[in-house]
Amino acid sequence: SCLAPSSNGPADESSFQTTPTSGHSPRPGALPNSPSVPSRLAKGVPGLRQSSVELLLDGFSLSKSERKKLEKLNKFNIDLQALFAAVEHHHIERARSILESSDVDVNSVNTDGFTALDVAVLTGEASLARLLQSRGASESPRFPTSEARATQLQALLREAHRCVDDLAGCVATASANQGSLSNALLKEKERQLSLWKRRLELISEMKAGFDELRPPDPPSRVTLEVVGTQSLRVRFCEPPLSALQARAFVTKYRVEWCEREDFALGVGSRDLNDVQCLEYVIRDLEKGTPYFVRVAAGNAKGFSAYQTSWPLCARPSSWREVEDCSPRWTGRIDRLDSLFLQVMESRPQHGASDLQRSNTAGGLVTASVLGGSGELCETTPMQQRRQMRKSIRQLFAAAPKFQRTLKRGVYLACLFYNEDRILVTTEETLPILEVDDCYPASFQTDFHWLMKVACTWDDVKTLRLDMEKSHSSSNVHFRSKLLQTVEQMQSALGVQDLGQVYYKPLRDYEGTAVVCVAKYVSEPKTVSALSVRWIPLAKIQRRMPSVSDGGELPSAAELLVSSIQEIMTYNQTSSRPLPRGLYLGYLKLKSSMDLISIMVPYRNPNVLPHCRIRDNPHVSREEWQWLKSLGGDISQSPPAQSSDELRPEDASSAPDAGDMTGDRCRPPQQQPDESQLRFHRAVSAAARNLFAQLEVPLELYDAHRLYDAEVVELAEGVSFLLVLPAVESVCSVPGQRDELTSRADCLALPVQVFEVVHLSTYQAPLIARYARVSAMLETDTVLAQHANREAFSAPEVAAARSRLTQLQDFQTQLEQTWRGMRWIMDALSFARDRSLNGGLPMSAVWTTPGSTAPSPTSSSPTRRRQTQPSIVPPTMAPSSVQARRASRVDDLIDAKLFLSVGGPNASGTAGGAPMEIRRCASASRLALERPQEDMDDIDETSSTEGRDGAGNVSFDLNDEDDYDEESAEDTVTSTAALAPSVLRVYAAYESGLPPGTSIKLHVTPETTAREVVELVVRQLNTAVVAKGRTGPLYGDERLPDFCLVAVVGSRERCLSADFQPLRLQNPWTKGRLFVRLRNSEET
Repeated sequence: SCLAPSSNGPADESSFQTTPTSGHSPRPGALPNSPSVPSRLAKGVPGLRQSSVELLLDGFSLSKSERKKLEKLNKFNIDLQALFAAVEHHHIERARSILESSDVDVNSVNTDGFTALDVAVLTGEASLARLLQSRGASESPRFPTSEARATQLQALLREAHRCVDDLAGCVATASANQGSLSNALLKEKERQLSLWKRRLELISEMKAGFDELRPPDPPSRVTLEVVGTQSLRVRFCEPPLSALQARAFVTKYRVEWCEREDFALGVGSRDLNDVQCLEYVIRDLEKGTPYFVRVAAGNAKGFSAYQTSWPLCARPSSWREVEDCSPRWTGRIDRLDSLFLQVMESRPQHGASDLQRSNTAGGLVTASVLGGSGELCETTPMQQRRQMRKSIRQLFAAAPKFQRTLKRGVYLACLFYNEDRILVTTEETLPILEVDDCYPASFQTDFHWLMKVACTWDDVKTLRLDMEKSHSSSNVHFRSKLLQTVEQMQSALGVQDLGQVYYKPLRDYEGTAVVCVAKYVSEPKTVSALSVRWIPLAKIQRRMPSVSDGGELPSAAELLVSSIQEIMTYNQTSSRPLPRGLYLGYLKLKSSMDLISIMVPYRNPNVLPHCRIRDNPHVSREEWQWLKSLGGDISQSPPAQSSDELRPEDASSAPDAGDMTGDRCRPPQQQPDESQLRFHRAVSAAARNLFAQLEVPLELYDAHRLYDAEVVELAEGVSFLLVLPAVESVCSVPGQRDELTSRADCLALPVQVFEVVHLSTYQAPLIARYARVSAMLETDTVLAQHANREAFSAPEVAAARSRLTQLQDFQTQLEQTWRGMRWIMDALSFARDRSLNGGLPMSAVWTTPGSTAPSPTSSSPTRRRQTQPSIVPPTMAPSSVQARRASRVDDLIDAKLFLSVGGPNASGTAGGAPMEIRRCASASRLALERPQEDMDDIDETSSTEGRDGAGNVSFDLNDEDDYDEESAEDTVTSTAALAPSVLRVYAAYESGLPPGTSIKLHVTPETTAREVVELVVRQLNTAVVAKGRTGPLYGDERLPDFCLVAVVGSRERCLSADFQPLRLQNPWTKGRLFVRLRNSEET
C-alpha cells in the first residue's frame, strides 16, 4: 500500500515494502526512502519517512533499547494496513472480507491524514465507499474545510514529484557512472523509485478526483414531525442516484433549525457523519415555538443547496396541553416507595424485622436501596454466606414429593424450558406439588391474588409467616397453603423466581385444578436440583397423549401435557413489548357469571388487538386538536363552511400544494396543516386495516367510536389510540353470538389478569412495587381484624381500632395510586357509559380532510380533485367517473387498500346499478396474526372496495405468469376520452414476491404514470406483509426512485411522471407496462 501498507500483506503487495541495506546510514540530506511506512515511525530516525517496524529492525543497525522503543511506540495495525491496501487497489471483495473478519477501526487515519473513505471517494470508487459507509466510515476530521484537504493533497503531490525526480536522477547517474554505487544499493534505489512512482500515481488520482468532485445534490425528501414537548425529528432521503454518482458522493449531512424562516439569526446546526442513519432528533427546543428546518448533503468539496422540510415548520408540543393532564406514570414509583416505608414503620417490631430481612435478602427494596430503577442490588458477603448455609441444608433435607397422578384438588405445576428442552422430574413428569385436596369457593379470587404475588416471589416466605398467625379465615388458610407450596417448589428447584403464572388454571371434569407457572431458562445449568433433569420436549409429549382414547374427556395431567406448547407460547409472547410506535387498539369485552374479560390477540396477549399507525408514538397538540375537532367541538373545530364553498385547491393535501402565506405555521383553528392531514390519514388507514383484520361488518363501521379522552401511553415509546364499539356492543354477554369474541386468534383475559400481564411488560418496576405493598396491606389487615376480634380490654380495643384505621388510610393511598395507573378501567367506564355515549364518531374519521367524503358505508358520489386518479370499475358511467376522483394517492390508498367489506350477500350501488361486493383478504396480519397455514389458504387474487363501493382494485400474486400478448393488446388500447380501462402492470424490481407478479388497475385517461407507480408499489408492499414474505418494503420516500416503463419486444420507453398511460399509441399499445427502479432502468 502506498498510504498505509501492510507489512505482511499479499504477494502482489510485497513490492511496496522496502528493506534498506544494513550499511545504509540515513542523513538529513539523503534521498527519500520507501513511502510504504508511516511517518510516525520516522520520528526517531532522521531522514526516514516511512517503514514498518519489522523492516526498520531488519534494515538498520539499532541498539537494543532503540528496538524496544520502536516496538513499544509503533505497533502497527496489520488489518488496517490491509484495508488501506485493498481500498487503494480497488479490491472491494478483499475489503469486504477484511471488514467482516476483523474488528478494524474503519475511521482510523493513515500517515497522510486520510481515512479509508477519503481514499475511496477521491479515487472514484463509489461501491467501495458505500461498503465502508455501511460499516460506519466517515471523513477524516483533520481537514475541516475543502481548502485544507486541497492543500494537503497539493503538498503530497509536490513531495511525490520531488522524490521521483531525485530518485530518477540518482539511478540515471549511477547507471551512467559504473561503480559509483554498489549493485545492492542501486537495486534498492530502483525499488524505491518504483514505489514512489506508484505513490505519485495514487496521489495524482486522488488529486484529480478531488478536482472533479462536486457538492452533491440536495436531499430528495425532508420530513419534519413532533416527537416530544421539546423535540422534533427530521428525516431525509439521500439525493437521487447519489450511490452511482461517484463525483457527487454524499459523505455527510447538515441539519439546521431556526425560529425564523430566513435562517438569519439563532440558527442551530448539526453535522451528521453517519449516512446510514437518515434522521436526527432536535432536542431541547422551546415548547410551542415554531421551528423551521432544512437539510443539506455534503462531501469533501462542500455542501449542497438546502432542502426545506415538509411541513415547512413544526411546534414542539403534546396532546396533554389540550387535555391539561400529566403523564399517568409520573411519580407513581416514588409514591409506592414512600407508602412501603410507612407500612414498614407502622408494623409491629417482629413483622418489620422479618420484612426487613426479606428486603435485604432479595426482592424489591425501597427507592433508597434501589435508586428508583427497579434493579436489584449486588449480593453482599453476608447474603452469600446465608445462601451457602441454605444450599447445604437443602442437600440433607428431604426433597418434596412431586405428584405423578393428580386426584381431585388444587395443584401447582412448574414449567421451566430452554429452547426445545423442558425440566422434568426423575419420573419424566413436570414438577407438580399438591396445594390442597379441596376446591375453595373463592378460587378465582385467590388465583388473581397469586398472580400479584408472582410479581415479587422473594416475599413468599414473609407473607406465609404473617398469614399463619391468623387462622380465622378459610380464605387466608388456602392462600397460606398456596404460599407454602410455592416455597416448597422454590426449595426443590433451588430457584426463587418461578416465572409467570399462566393466565388460567387447567381444570378437568373431576374437579382437579392445576395452576401452572412458566419460565424460560437461558442457562439450564443454573437449575441443578437432584430431583429434576432436562429432557427434549418431544419425549414427554410422546409418553403421554394429549387426548384420551375412547372419546373420554382428558384428565388434568393430560391437559397439562397437551398445553405445554401453548403455555410456552403464552409465556414468550406475553412478555414481549411492541416496537416503538403509535398504535390503534380495539376494545372489546366479554362477560361471564363472575368476571369480565378483555379480548386480546393470541400472539400479543399483553395488549389489545391493534394496528400500527406510525413509528412516532408522540401525538402533538395540533394533531390532537384536529382529531377532536372532527367530532364537532366548536371551540377547536375549523370555521364551518358548506361543501359548495370548499374548493379542491383549498383542501389540497399535497406537500407542494400547501403553500401558506403570512404565518407559515398556521394554528389548527384555521385550516388543517400538512402534519394534521397526514395524521388524520394515518389514523383512517389504520382503522380500516384494523376493521379488516377483525372482520367487522361493513354496516357497523360508523357505529364505532374513537376514544378521545386521552392518548394511552403504555411506555415511553409505545402509545395507543382506542376504537370503541357502540355502547350496547362493547360487552358480549353469555348466550350472545359475537364473531369477535369467538375468533381463534384471540384470547379472553380477565381484566385483573390483563392488568398484571400488561403492566409486567411495560411498567415492570411499578407493578412489582404495587403488588408487594398490596400483599403486605392485605396480610396486615387480616391480622389487624383478627386482633380486633380478640381484643378484650379497652386499651386493646382502642389499639386494634387505631391499627385498622391506619391500615385503611394506607389502603386508600394505595388505591388512589393504583387507580391512576389503570388506564384500562378508565377506558372501560368510558366505553360502557350509556349516559355519556362519548367518543369521536368513526364516520368523521373516514372523511378525508378538506372534502365531504362519506363514511365507508355510504354509496353517494363525492366531490374529488379533478387532477388525481380514479379507480373505478369499467362499467361505470363517465359522469360517475368524474364524481369519484380521489383527493390524492394517499387518500386512494386509505380508501381502497385496507377496507374489508360485507359478506357474499352484501351489495352496494354505484350510479344506481347494483354491483357485487366481495370480501377481501386482509392486507396484513399485524397483531392478529393467524397461523401460517391460514395464510396459505388466502386466495392469491384479492379485491378491495372503496369507501363508496365504487372502486375495485385487484392484484395478482400468482407464482406463474398467466398473461398473454392478446390480453395486453386489450388492456393497453386507447379508449374514449372519459372511458375507464384496465391496465396490467408488472413489477420489475425486487419486491419480495415471485417473478411475474402483476397488478390490475382500473384507470381513466387522466391517470398519470406517477400515480400508477405509487399505487403499484404500495399495493405490493401490503401484499408482501400479508403473505409473510421477507422482501424489502419501500416507503413513500423511495417512490420517486420508481418509474413506469413500456416494453415492446426489445424496445423500451420510460414514461415521464405526468404522462397518461392510456394515451399510448401504436406500437406501444401491444406491449407491457413495468414498474422499475430508476437505477436499474438507467443501467
